[in-house]
Amino acid sequence: MVVNVVLVYPFYMAAIIFPDAIWLGLVTMYFGFSQILMHGIVMNRKLKSFYNPGLAASIFLHGPIGVYYTWYVTKPMILRVPGIILLALLQ
Repeated sequence: MVVNVVLVYPFYMAAIIFPDAIWLGLVTMYFGFSQILMHGIVMNRKLKSFYNPGLAASIFLHGPIGVYYTWYVTKPMILRVPGIILLALLQ
């Protein structure tokens, strides 16, 4: 929860305030992909369980929305592939 509030919420707010800055949207999408890994694998191993809070939202919301957003901005090549790779490495 601390990671969400301290590190990610400023990027969400910036993406809302500056909607033309596509890379700000990609930062939030990549964070959503990392949520899938954290809630789907890491937390389940630590809790020794099959399900945890946030797993369904990560899989059914963050995943599809992130895939669609990435497809949408790369379809007309608004953001070039090297830029996407650079953002992924910086994430």
